[in-house]
Amino acid sequence: MAAGYLRLRFYDDGDGTGKLVARAEANGFAGEGGAYFDKGEIERFATNLGAFPLPGRTAIAGGFFSRSGAGSSSKSTSRLAVIRRCPRAPWLASAHGH
Repeated sequence: MAAGYLRLRFYDDGDGTGKLVARAEANGFAGEGGAYFDKGEIERFATNLGAFPLPGRTAIAGGFFSRSGAGSSSKSTSRLAVIRRCPRAPWLASAHGH
């Protein structure tokens, strides 16, 4: 079985929000998508991903922000979840786009 990967890139809009783009590839399948997030949410998500062992289920969902400001997503377009599996397969990533 070929090794897979998950690559995350954050494009900062300079106003406390930005676009997170995720690309994943495994076993001949690949996909890429992105959504807008509050920068603080991204920082918390990254901190959780850097923890060992992974703290259970780590997830983030984002989309388009409402006019009321950052942190108030009015339409969720993407969700990324990373969960702990077992010692031989330490994590599993699941991505959903709308």
